[in-house]
Amino acid sequence: MGKNNLIENYNITNGLPQSTDKIVLTDCMDTILYRDITLDYLLVLWAKKVGKEFNIYPKFLLYYRREVVKSAMHNTVPIEVIYGEIYNHCHYFNLIGSCSKEEFIAKAHQIELDIELQHHHPITETIQYLEKAKSANTPIYCVSDFRLSSSDLRQFFSHLGIDHLFTGIFSSCDAGKTKKTGDFYPYVLEQIQKKPSECLMIGDNKKSDCINAGANGLDSYWLKKNRISTIIALTSKIRTLLFV
Repeated sequence: MGKNNLIENYNITNGLPQSTDKIVLTDCMDTILYRDITLDYLLVLWAKKVGKEFNIYPKFLLYYRREVVKSAMHNTVPIEVIYGEIYNHCHYFNLIGSCSKEEFIAKAHQIELDIELQHHHPITETIQYLEKAKSANTPIYCVSDFRLSSSDLRQFFSHLGIDHLFTGIFSSCDAGKTKKTGDFYPYVLEQIQKKPSECLMIGDNKKSDCINAGANGLDSYWLKKNRISTIIALTSKIRTLLFV
């Protein structure tokens, strides 16, 4: 099993070694960047904007989306499939008008990307560490349990001006596997053709990024969330409850 270490409050430059001979695998959300709203509230904003675009009651869109995800029984579902199923529900109840499924999927996707980008902020300490690793010619891969695709994650990094840091990007949305279950790690290792002992995983989720990485033979560092994340979560929770 790999070695696990704890780093609190994103204090990554002091906690991690200044140089490493290992391939760096890193999470995305709350590791490289963070949102100033929670995912739940982001989806509320998405439902409002999509609802306005297609003249559909936002609460219907949010309900259908949650039902589609729930029916997947916690399996990873490509985002286009989720949008497509939402369209099918709306079309069945004559809520969508003359819009085609392809138009709906494209617009719903773009709205979600735009909202994400409006609420992203870089985590400077992590990025500085990755820049040092990159300058030492260390390959860096983003490995994220994320509802959007790897190409969408690439857009996030390009928006922050850090896409050049990554040798490759892996999203559970594309792979159909997750760090949460642990089966994402063997998949990624096979794709990059590296042994577990050659890799170091960095992330904020203790189970997914640290324990499960270690169980697959990788060394790992856990970035414990700070109080700012708690405040964001509480504020967004209130906003979401007011919507519902």
